[in-house]
Amino acid sequence: MKLFSSLFIMMMIVFSVFSQSPQNYISFQGAPLSLFSWQGNKIMLLADTDTLDSATMYEWVYKMDTAYNYYSLCTGREPNFNTGGTYINNRSTIAEVQNTCGAGCGYLGTTGIEIQTSYFYNCYNYILTQNLYDQVPFYELGRNFWFYADKLNYQTNDPIATGYAVFMRFMAMEAANVQGAPFNAWTFSQFKNNVIGLLPSYMADTTLNWSNTLGIGQGVPGSSLGATDLFASFCFYLRDNYCSNHWVENVWKKAWQRPNSISTQDAVDNFIIAASQAANQNLTPLFQYWRWPISNFAISFLNAQNFGIINSQPSSINVIEGDDAHFIISSSDSNAVFQWQVESGFGFVDLIDSGQFFGSLTNNFLVAATTLANDSMHVRCIVTVGNCVDTSSDVELIVSPINIVGELVGNSVVVYPLPIHDFLYVKYNDNGFNKKFRMINVLGSVVLDGELKSGESIYVGELNSGFYVLKILGDTMESYQVIKE
Repeated sequence: MKLFSSLFIMMMIVFSVFSQSPQNYISFQGAPLSLFSWQGNKIMLLADTDTLDSATMYEWVYKMDTAYNYYSLCTGREPNFNTGGTYINNRSTIAEVQNTCGAGCGYLGTTGIEIQTSYFYNCYNYILTQNLYDQVPFYELGRNFWFYADKLNYQTNDPIATGYAVFMRFMAMEAANVQGAPFNAWTFSQFKNNVIGLLPSYMADTTLNWSNTLGIGQGVPGSSLGATDLFASFCFYLRDNYCSNHWVENVWKKAWQRPNSISTQDAVDNFIIAASQAANQNLTPLFQYWRWPISNFAISFLNAQNFGIINSQPSSINVIEGDDAHFIISSSDSNAVFQWQVESGFGFVDLIDSGQFFGSLTNNFLVAATTLANDSMHVRCIVTVGNCVDTSSDVELIVSPINIVGELVGNSVVVYPLPIHDFLYVKYNDNGFNKKFRMINVLGSVVLDGELKSGESIYVGELNSGFYVLKILGDTMESYQVIKE
């Protein structure tokens, strides 16, 4: 009972912190309003009543906070703060109002969203009764994060600014991990799939091209969805086929780095270049296949780029037995994931940190205290960003012995034959005394060990072909490189 009471008190404290309190607000149309606020970290929800369910409102504002942070991640910035009206208490407002510029209305590049009363309560009731989220506030939030008019807008009939909000609405809802509410006569899944399906429909009609669709603000004929949705469909394809969410998180940042467009062709070029840079791949052939126009300048610019996830390749290394060997690679992306591999004789296999090996999942792979068993070891690195994968060059580790011993003879020990097949023989002067031995493979693992007398053999018939090191353990430890055929 005491635990229940404590939890109840804590919940009440939480809800009191985030729940409603009176707030003066000036609407987009200049009307002064007294609304009640629910405050998250980034978003403030404003409604005309304080009787709404606090848990529902808190959940709603939490999801909008998550969407806000996702937009900020993808754009690398936040909206301009309208501290005179729609940025209150360091939070961007989403306000219920009787009238605004549509069902929902959001400033471009600046804080502030308004939702008409009936649509606001539609959003609220879906969350309260079905845990579903209407797309309106996520879409309008995208308009707050639209900073690219000078870079991407067409000179006339522009579909890109709204198309960005259409596409990013879906991405933000995925990031917030919400289930979408019905859209018109469709379930949300149907709505999303219909948008995705516009690109195949466009490609199937060979009479369609950029000039008679996006270029004039038109969608696919016969569809109830328009040019903005068609642009979103192109974006879905790029997201799904080029680096997944990594593409979404970088394409708008790359667009921001482009020069301002003077013409519609400039804007088209800017998007194709930004899309290619986000995909780490020259997408000129793809956009030409899609029947988009691309200037000779943009083609030349992209052809001159050094695309790929890997910035610098690892190099082959020569070391003396006992030295450390570092293989280093660098990536153009800070989110890159690394996996070093070794040639096993049957193809490349993933390495793990074990024995001599360290940093197998980093850009700096170490073979510590190299032995002759590591000689001629081939390694490479698989670098992954999202679903983009790049493979490094195959490089070699050469290990030279400290003292070269002719015919594998040293310290009165003879190891033969070379190469070996089924049996390896060892002779030494201390007849009658056993010596311990170990056989070590190129991965640094012990594959055989035991004791033997001078002249006895070691059966190696079950070992894979390749390089091994035989260590003889007596008063001193002696190492011999052997080759198994």
